[in-house]
Amino acid sequence: MISDLKGKSATLHQMAGIYVTRGDLDGAMKLYQQSLQIDEGLGNLQGKSATLRAMANVHVTRGDLGGAMTVYQQVLEIVERLGDLQGKSATLHEIAGIYVMRGDLNGAMKLYQQSLQIDEGLGDLQSKSTTLYEMANVYVTRGDLGGAMKLYQQSLQIFEGLGDLKGKSATLRQMANVYVTRGDLDGAMKLYQQSLQIFEGLGNLKGKATTLNNMANVYVTRGDLDGAMKLFQQSLQIDEGLGNLQGKSITLNNMAGIYVTRGDLDGAMKLYQQSLEIKEGLGDLQGKSATLNNMAVVLFQNGKYQPALQALLEALVTLEKIGARPGADTVAGLIVQFRSKLGAERFDLLWRDVTGGASLPDWLS
Repeated sequence: MISDLKGKSATLHQMAGIYVTRGDLDGAMKLYQQSLQIDEGLGNLQGKSATLRAMANVHVTRGDLGGAMTVYQQVLEIVERLGDLQGKSATLHEIAGIYVMRGDLNGAMKLYQQSLQIDEGLGDLQSKSTTLYEMANVYVTRGDLGGAMKLYQQSLQIFEGLGDLKGKSATLRQMANVYVTRGDLDGAMKLYQQSLQIFEGLGNLKGKATTLNNMANVYVTRGDLDGAMKLFQQSLQIDEGLGNLQGKSITLNNMAGIYVTRGDLDGAMKLYQQSLEIKEGLGDLQGKSATLNNMAVVLFQNGKYQPALQALLEALVTLEKIGARPGADTVAGLIVQFRSKLGAERFDLLWRDVTGGASLPDWLS
């Protein structure tokens, strides 16, 4: 009887995972709840912790970071009580991901390091490769592209050795992003195509949507706005179907950029506002700053100088706080351009009005 119930719980859990992949988060949560109820009745802590972790992941997808953290903390307590090092590593990894979204890169790296240390001690190559991948993403945010590529290469080598296609495709995509930053668009597109092909073969819609979004950005850089919009629309449709708010907000932000290029500033602002609202709800500080930065450009072009400067300063303070140096430098550069175009005297008056009389920083004066 007990074995039958354990089997039923495990099957419900696996079915819920399929629902998640298909984007039916409500259906998945119902099955996870049923599985959790059985495990609690059996006193099966191992099964309970696995199901709670999966439910927390759904909370993250929906943008409920607070709810996710509450559940992850429950999981951490259980796995520590069980002495389950592999479970502890996985949970620390997931919590670190929330720290990244909230902009606490230092806190995230500490948790990733703890997770990595456990993975290496256990000889768990799968988890090690995933943690190296996430650490590389933090390096990118901080502007250390060389350090990021080293970690991506280590991660890719492990994924390929394990035959982990999902991990391989995600890593190829992130490496392609570095190529884009370095200006190698042809190299980036080759990696994006490899990544997309793998995601499509796996039926991984979330991965496909993200890769389409990245490829669309290359189209924008090359001036093919129509091609870019087609890809953005495909990505948006998938994310909306999956309930993936993070992906949706990024795509809306990128689509708005095309509206700006085409001169439809009102249309652009509507999309930026939608993106900003989602990012604020998610607590995504880095994403919020990027959207504020983009909105400031449109506001400036519309002659709305005060809200434009306010948006840039909010973005700058946030990016400096979370240690996203490249992003902060970009915003600071825009403020310098803002002053040049507006004229020093007029800008300085505006600066004092917006900041309450603060002196200009050295890099601006």
